[in-house]
Amino acid sequence: MKLLFTAEKILTPADSKTHMAFAFEVTANLAAVELRFSYAPKRCEDRGLSRRLILDGLKRYAPAAASGQTLRWQDYLPVQNLLTLSLDTPSGYAGCAHRHNPVQRHTVAPGKCSPGFAVTSLKPGLWHAVVSAHCVATPQCVFVLEAYGATEGET
Repeated sequence: MKLLFTAEKILTPADSKTHMAFAFEVTANLAAVELRFSYAPKRCEDRGLSRRLILDGLKRYAPAAASGQTLRWQDYLPVQNLLTLSLDTPSGYAGCAHRHNPVQRHTVAPGKCSPGFAVTSLKPGLWHAVVSAHCVATPQCVFVLEAYGATEGET
């Protein structure tokens, strides 16, 4: 397999609710594209920060629950980062991997796609992998995204 693209980025809570598109070239001789995506840390291990984030979230999104006398913020643990991946080809949207697993590997090939992805051909041209930072709860979260291309004999 040939490495087509790699990106590594450090995110902070300011990156929550953002989308980052990364372009890479797919050539005509490829039979499959493999996306490898990972991020860390998954969980916020700082209990003080977790408590503050949970209570702030409840006040903002569930004010009635936040004002309750029996509220146990610990019931909402663990606080987690959530980054997801989607893919666009020159033909349009090819699918997504909205999963909680912080280490993922996805294959995109006609008739052999990982769940969440669908392509009928590997159209050559500029493809875009999109990382969506739904929630960055920790002070920093690092992700690595790699795209590999495989020819017919390598799949």
